Amino acid sequence: MKKEFTAATDAVCAAFKTALDSNMDQSTLGEVWRHYQGLRSITDSIPADNPLDGIQLQQDFGTATVGNAPLGLEFYENGAVAAGSVDLTTGGQDVITFS
Repeated sequence: MKKEFTAATDAVCAAFKTALDSNMDQSTLGEVWRHYQGLRSITDSIPADNPLDGIQLQQDFGTATVGNAPLGLEFYENGAVAAGSVDLTTGGQDVITFS
């Protein structure tokens, strides 16, 4: 329902701008403006159709966190890494142990 009221509000806004640019008489302009204000008020009071509507998603290529606690993962162009690179040119193994 929010989507339809938003579309109606946008349409009345466009009509008001056109009427203003066309030098429509003041009385009619006032009436169109009041309709816009009423629709805008109704639209603003209607909850979003989808819980994710109105949420701006953003991708942050900084430090990953849970709340304010950093996870120790840094994000780079090629994805997340848990540690820096490991130099294996001197021999040996790269071993990860979980306990």
